Amino acid sequence: MTKKELEQIYGLKKELMMWQRIRDNYEADIAPPIKNIDGMPYSQTFNITNPTEEKALKLAEATKIIDGKIAEIKHAIMQIELFIAQIKDDSDIRRIINYRCVQALSWHDVSKLMGEGYTEDAVRKAYCRFLIKNNIK
Repeated sequence: MTKKELEQIYGLKKELMMWQRIRDNYEADIAPPIKNIDGMPYSQTFNITNPTEEKALKLAEATKIIDGKIAEIKHAIMQIELFIAQIKDDSDIRRIINYRCVQALSWHDVSKLMGEGYTEDAVRKAYCRFLIKNNIK
């Protein structure tokens, strides 16, 4: 396991949220428009493509990408959890890696969950020392 593999969850979750926002925008665009009744005659233009159909295709594509990202995150989490399970005799570092790399929490949140006596700097340094000690680059 490399440092990049350990820390990829954070980026993947941010990317997932980005795609979810994109999907939500497509869903909002597909909602039926409010018709303005002004008494004027309505004429249709001869569009080659249907805008609603295009939006629906983009929505379906975004949904597929989201499903793929979720699967990628689940796979990455499984790999990290297997790595954590192999760490012997150091429950603190197992907890730190879980909070930071699996749950994608900030160092501040990790320190709060670790309890009294743990600062942001302390948990970050413990994590970095563990990586260096175990030659994880």
